[in-house]
Amino acid sequence: MTLAKSGLQTTLNVQNNGKEAFEFQMLLHTYFAVDDISKVTINGLGSSTYTDKVLDSKDHEQTDTSLRILGEVDRVYKSIKQDTTSITQDGKPRLDVVREGLSDSVVWNPWIEKAKGMSDFEPKDGYKKMVCVEVGAVDGWTKLEPGETFEGGQIVKAHL
Repeated sequence: MTLAKSGLQTTLNVQNNGKEAFEFQMLLHTYFAVDDISKVTINGLGSSTYTDKVLDSKDHEQTDTSLRILGEVDRVYKSIKQDTTSITQDGKPRLDVVREGLSDSVVWNPWIEKAKGMSDFEPKDGYKKMVCVEVGAVDGWTKLEPGETFEGGQIVKAHL
């Protein structure tokens, strides 16, 4: 992790020091505090394919340029064309999440019923004040041959 004027950079480095190839997935579980989820918009996901884990676990196309959280959301966005996903609140820029070496992101909010059923989610109405925009490599598996290295991460930039 590196904290700089440009933002908070988090990088994951995976090395295969063994004698056999292996496969992995990774996701940086980033929970962002917001004042009111009903006033939040997620931008930068347009024209991306996503798997909707709430609806039917099938692939869909994100046709809108922005996403509003109006209920439970658990989407895996694949091969996102833009490097930056932005979070706005009340129409004002709040945070930018810049992917580095990664092309997937998960957008998650448990909403009412799922939050109630999660033993480690407190307070139970906390879904109103959070959203996850998690960068990663989760659409399939990344294979590392012996001696290879993988590096990927994010920079989170706050708009003050």
